[in-house]
Amino acid sequence: MNPALRTAAERLGTALRSVVAVPVSLGRTVARLPEVVEAIAMLPTISAQLEQVTEHTRSLPEIHAEMATVASATLALEAAMPVLVELQQPLPELVPALTQTAERLDRLAALIGSMDETLHFLAAVAEPLQGTAARIGRLTGGRLARRGS
Repeated sequence: MNPALRTAAERLGTALRSVVAVPVSLGRTVARLPEVVEAIAMLPTISAQLEQVTEHTRSLPEIHAEMATVASATLALEAAMPVLVELQQPLPELVPALTQTAERLDRLAALIGSMDETLHFLAAVAEPLQGTAARIGRLTGGRLARRGS
């Protein structure tokens, strides 16, 4: 085949392909128009959701600051942990002493209750005698009271 004719045929083929490609490409574009319209209709929803994301992310600096505070407190606790472990070691030895102290406090509470009952009894007995002692004191002119002192 003649090279000039061959070049002309190639040019003609390229031109025809581009002419045929336009309607095919246009047909695909038209076929996809419903998808484009649906995507455009979603834009307000996406915009509202982005506003919510923006609102929620506004608190991130505060959360970050609080997390830093918790991290520093955790470090302080971690530093104090050996001291706390050392302090807890003698606690089991204190249990018998605390038990014994609790038992003694229970007995002391019972004794105090008994003393309270006795004092109420003595008050009930002494109250009527108080008036009698005052009358005897008036009768004797207070001589009995002076003799005892």
